[in-house]
Amino acid sequence: MADRPTPYVKRTAGDIIRADEWNEVQIRAQEDIAAHNHTGGFGAPLPRDAIQNKAIDASKLDPDSRYAMKELTVGGPLKVTGTAQLAEIRAALASFSGAKLTTSGDVGVGTATPTARLEVSTQNDRGWDGNKSSLRIVSPDTRYFLDVKSFVVASGNVGYQFSPTGETGTATGLSLDTNGNLGIGIARPGARLDVEGGALLGYASSLNAGGLPGDFGMPLKSGFYQNGGAELTGDVPDGTHPWTHLIVCRHSNTTNNYQLQIGASYAENDRLFFRKMASGSLTTAQNSAWNELATRGANTFAGSQAITGNVTITGNLGTNGFPPTPKTRGWGGGIHTWDVEAEGSMWSKNGVQTGARDLAENFATLEAIEPGDVVSLTADGSGVERCRQPHDPLVLGVVSTEPGMLLGADALQHERIAGEQPIALAGRVPCKVCAENGPIRKGNLLVPASLPGHAMRAGDNTTGCTIGKALADFDGDTGLIDVFVFLR
Repeated sequence: MADRPTPYVKRTAGDIIRADEWNEVQIRAQEDIAAHNHTGGFGAPLPRDAIQNKAIDASKLDPDSRYAMKELTVGGPLKVTGTAQLAEIRAALASFSGAKLTTSGDVGVGTATPTARLEVSTQNDRGWDGNKSSLRIVSPDTRYFLDVKSFVVASGNVGYQFSPTGETGTATGLSLDTNGNLGIGIARPGARLDVEGGALLGYASSLNAGGLPGDFGMPLKSGFYQNGGAELTGDVPDGTHPWTHLIVCRHSNTTNNYQLQIGASYAENDRLFFRKMASGSLTTAQNSAWNELATRGANTFAGSQAITGNVTITGNLGTNGFPPTPKTRGWGGGIHTWDVEAEGSMWSKNGVQTGARDLAENFATLEAIEPGDVVSLTADGSGVERCRQPHDPLVLGVVSTEPGMLLGADALQHERIAGEQPIALAGRVPCKVCAENGPIRKGNLLVPASLPGHAMRAGDNTTGCTIGKALADFDGDTGLIDVFVFLR
């Protein structure tokens, strides 16, 4: 038999117990019961089954009492209604190495009716203005921690801010409100993503990846893409190299295909492109042309470009397929093009140079005429016709082959109007001549001949109106020589 306690007053069988001894037994029993600490005899712990199920009524425990335990298992909700109790439980758990709190129900802090596995309620007395933390996560170095705060954005919109604190202070961190706006580095986000400061964003590693269309012309979400080193069969800005980066800014309406795209290839000249895509099918690529903005090399723009404001160009300008390099030796360059059209006046400080050599004016013709014909005004002045009268006083000039400057041109036409011909009034042009008045020598004055449309040497006694001066000798019957036209 295990050792038993020594009797308070030891007697043997038949001994008499006095009244004072009996009283002493009762007093000692009451003292021992009052001093009982739920241990076995001689301080040994109680066995696991010493306290039976429901043997302790927790509702009758003194709320000011302190309880030490290594593990607490709760079958229902664990309710902590005061911060003092929470601090004491936290301190108690911290005092035991490896202590833990487990429950198969919900845990509420600041609420008696938790609706989640862990619910921390701040109510209106803590954190609405964002100046108090609802939850703090502390690192092993207590100088570093993360606070979770709540704040009112507007009526019906509440935000939650995650603010990290370190040696240099507290950062604004990340904010999320109930309207779905996310802010990084900003306390009150104003859009779905609102970033204060710089941002480094990732991108899809391959446009051929799962869920992506494999074509720059197909609808893409706003973001960063690349074609993954494999040439695409779809629309890419530079088909000469298998690698291309793409930045997409997509319209918020997902039913159309409005996009602004900026693409860059890995070509030797670091080619940079952009384009704006119009609304199109969401299942079939409808591509607009790419415009090139190369950091090195030539730039190519497709389509019409409208510029509002001034344009300053350092260098020359080539248009209509012509290079910007000057064609005329010694010319400084500027604009190299085919046609220049102005609605107003054109002014030149240092003159105008042309390849052709005459000044002409468009006149209506009353018969079929051709370059080189000598023409006169009709009697009624309604047009011109070939000269048929020697020394005709109505002679007007010579039909120009290629006018250097043309007067009376129709601004709405780029070709000659039917029945209208340019008549050289001054300058050098090819002219039809004949030997009616003898051979022609350079410098001879010329006048209308009787042969229609031809000029002849004026002779010594010139009458009527002269056409101009011969610039070449002529000994044949009829032909074509250069003359310098001036009427007198």
